[in-house]
Amino acid sequence: MVRDVSLAIREGEFFSLLGPSGCGKTTLLRLLAGFESPTSGEILLAGSGVQDVPARRRDLNIVFQHYALFPHLSVARNVAFGLEMQKVAGDEIQRRVADALALVRLQGLGARMPRELSGGQQQRVALARALITRPAVLLLDEPLGALDLKLRREMQSELKALQRRLGTTFVYVTHDQEEALAMSDRVGVMHDGQLLQVGAPHEIYDRPVNRFVAAFIGESNFLAAEVTGYDDPDLIVRSAGESLRVRGERIAIGRRVTLALRPERLRIMPAGDSVAVNLLDGRLRECVYLGTGWRCEIELVDGSVMRASLPPQDSGVLSVGSRVMLTFAPPDVAILESDS
Repeated sequence: MVRDVSLAIREGEFFSLLGPSGCGKTTLLRLLAGFESPTSGEILLAGSGVQDVPARRRDLNIVFQHYALFPHLSVARNVAFGLEMQKVAGDEIQRRVADALALVRLQGLGARMPRELSGGQQQRVALARALITRPAVLLLDEPLGALDLKLRREMQSELKALQRRLGTTFVYVTHDQEEALAMSDRVGVMHDGQLLQVGAPHEIYDRPVNRFVAAFIGESNFLAAEVTGYDDPDLIVRSAGESLRVRGERIAIGRRVTLALRPERLRIMPAGDSVAVNLLDGRLRECVYLGTGWRCEIELVDGSVMRASLPPQDSGVLSVGSRVMLTFAPPDVAILESDS
C-alpha cells in the first residue's frame, strides 16, 4: 500500500525508489506499470493520464528480478517476442534483435537457450527484450537481486552506462542503499507506504530529512542536543556534556534536536590534542581493521557510543582502552527533529 505519494520523474533520468521490504516501492512500480489501479489520484505519462490505460498499451516495459525469460525459446526469440506481438516485419525484427544484442554485449549468442547463459547474461537478455520495443520508460524491479556481489557491481556500471547512452527514463526499485546512490540521478526514499525524501544521492546522504533516512542510507551516529545560542552561520548546541557548533538554519533556543553524524566525518585524536571547536571526550572501546580502513567504537563520557571510520594509515591513536577525543566540522552534521 502507498499513501499520499506525489512524485514527478524527469524525462531521461535514472530514478531509484529505495526502501526496506514492504515499504511500498514495488506497489508504486506496479501502479506505474498498470498491474494495479490507484484508489485515488492520477498517473501521468508524458503529460497524459494513463490510470485507465491497460498495461499492454502503456509506453513502458518492465524487467523483473528473476528475468522471466521463456525457457523454450532461444535468446534471439526471447528478445524478439515484443516485436512479434506487434506484428513487425521479419527482416526488421532480425535487424533490431541484432542491434539489441549488440547493445547489451551479447553478439553471437542469439541461438543459445537461456539455460546455457550465466546469470549476468540472462539479465542482459531481459534488458534487451525490454528495450527492443523502445519504450519511453523502463521499470526495473530489483533486477540485480539474484546476482552475486561482484557481478552485481559490474551490472550496476553497465546499466548506468546503458541508460546514459539510450536516454531512456529508468525507474529502478531496490533495497540496496549503495546501489541506489551509485546509479541514480535522483533517489526517492520510501517507508511505510510514504515517500519521505527525494533528491540527488549526495543530498539524501548529507542532508537526510529525518532519522529513518539518516539510519537507512549508510550509517549514522545520533546525539541528542539542545539549542543554546547562535553564532552565524552556526548554531550553538549542548550535547554529551559539551558545547558544540553545528551548521544549519536557525532553530528556537531551548529546542531539542537530534544530531546525525556520519562515521567517516569524525576524526579521532589522542587526549590532550586541541582544536578550536567540537571536542567530545571518550574512550576507545573497539577498533577493527577492514582492509579499506578502520572501524572504531568510542564510548563518550555520558555512556553513548559513537562509530568512526578511519583510513588505513591512521593507526597512531588506535590503542583500545585509551582516552581519545572526537571532533568534527560544523557543516558535517545533519540537524533532525528530536525523537521526543
